[in-house]
Amino acid sequence: MANKAKSSKAASKVTAKVTSKNRKAAKKMATTYETPVSNIQKITYASGRVSYRVRVAGESQSTTSLKKAREIKKELFA
Repeated sequence: MANKAKSSKAASKVTAKVTSKNRKAAKKMATTYETPVSNIQKITYASGRVSYRVRVAGESQSTTSLKKAREIKKELFA
């Protein structure tokens, strides 16, 4: 019985080592950029926050709402 106890302890140590080596670090989410509407860029940050950047004729403004971004775009084109 003493041999079984020793072998089970040794087996548990081996499996613990194998599982710790097989763990993968969580991938970091990078900031992503999309263009849902022309002249409006959607920016999604790693934290999950979303903002919209409006660029027209060299001017740039940012907002957190797509609806507001469309209004800004209309103003800049006018």
